[in-house]
Amino acid sequence: MSLSKEQKAAFDINLEKWTKNNECLICGNVKWAVQDDIFMLSNLKATRIYPVVCIVCGECGYSHMFSAVIAGIKSDFKHNTNDD
Repeated sequence: MSLSKEQKAAFDINLEKWTKNNECLICGNVKWAVQDDIFMLSNLKATRIYPVVCIVCGECGYSHMFSAVIAGIKSDFKHNTNDD
């Protein structure tokens, strides 16, 4: 699923709050790229999945993942809790 322009803009606003001084933990760069898609993070059994938004440092490639649910981007998501 791709992020809409509105979702990306809303995430950019939250990103400013979440990344203290916006500096990359690895190289100190302050330019981040919000990826265009929502990704799914899962456990090895694929019984639990979580939608995440990824940001990538424009200098060194260090990546952060943020919950799309907590960020308010994917509010209709319900993960599977079946641990079979």
